[in-house]
Amino acid sequence: MANIDISKLLKKAEDAFNRRNYGLAIFSYQQAVALQPDSLEARQKLRATQTRNFNENGGSSFKMLMAYAKAILLSSLGKHEQAMIACEAAITANPQHIGALTLFAKSASEAEFYELAAWQRQEIADKHAREDEGNLWELASLYEALENGAKAVETYDRIKELNPDADTDQAIRNASAMTMT
Repeated sequence: MANIDISKLLKKAEDAFNRRNYGLAIFSYQQAVALQPDSLEARQKLRATQTRNFNENGGSSFKMLMAYAKAILLSSLGKHEQAMIACEAAITANPQHIGALTLFAKSASEAEFYELAAWQRQEIADKHAREDEGNLWELASLYEALENGAKAVETYDRIKELNPDADTDQAIRNASAMTMT
């Protein structure tokens, strides 16, 4: 994928955010991530803007459900980048919707944007669903795919804290070995 310069869109979005014009900021960030879907910086700023907008102005359950349904359909058709865009629309309407956040992470992973998927799963684990063991397993496997053994071990330890019966010993050894090589 060609690396498209999105700096002007990010600047426009930042200016709009500073003027508290969240609609324009979100629109500009969404344009930026449509051009460069794997931009972690743009995604983080978009998510912060979506959250700020939701906290100050509220959201729309109808818009969220419609966008989420579209994202599910696109994901099931294997159109993962388009599903990510639809997830962003759902997340704009409700940035705390676990289903939309999880589908975004799944779609990012399927589109092979592993760093982006790991970031989203980590955000879910830290802010929204701390005790979702399934999310933590997915997060650990993403860290392994990214060859970040230390983060994988940390995630496996967290799984073990939540579920002492979880069989994480071999996974921890494998991830630890990854950090030593």
